Amino acid sequence: MKAILINATERSVKEVDIKGDLKSWYDQIGCDMVEVACYLPSSNMLLVDEEGMLKSPTHFFEFNKNVLAGNGLIVGTNDDGDTSSATLSVDDILLNVKFYDKQELHNIIYQ
Repeated sequence: MKAILINATERSVKEVDIKGDLKSWYDQIGCDMVEVACYLPSSNMLLVDEEGMLKSPTHFFEFNKNVLAGNGLIVGTNDDGDTSSATLSVDDILLNVKFYDKQELHNIIYQ
């Protein structure tokens, strides 16, 4: 199934193919626990590392005015609540994402 990976370290947004199971989410995000950061239009959701802020993160991304640590993965949902392919495009996501490293974020907060 199609998903969209927001890679904070590489500062990139790209489409990826995943199996749609929990392990594939962990592998793409680089974590052991995921949580839904937000629900998006067209039955999509943004998944992130549930423990991201506890791991002394050095790379962040801002999405819809929320700053999140580490990587994110956008997947779709269906009417039954199961995951499906993302229906948003990479271009849709690029309009709403900004990347920061630890120093850049510090400068924004304490300017």
